[in-house]
Amino acid sequence: MRVMSVRLPEDLSEQLEALAAWQITETQQAIIEAEKRDFVPDDEMQARFKRMRVINHDEN
Repeated sequence: MRVMSVRLPEDLSEQLEALAAWQITETQQAIIEAEKRDFVPDDEMQARFKRMRVINHDEN
C-alpha cells in the first residue's frame, strides 16, 4: 500500500475531517447497538423490504 499526500484548500480539509468524525461516531454507535442486540424485528424488516420491493431470497 502506498501513501499519498495532497494539498487541499482549508475549507475542503475541514469538511473531510468533519465527515470522517461523523463516520467514526456513527460506526461506534452502530457497534454499541449491535452489542446490545438492538435490531429491528424481523417482521418489521420484512414489511420494509416489501414496501421497497426488495426480494427476500430466504422465502424462495
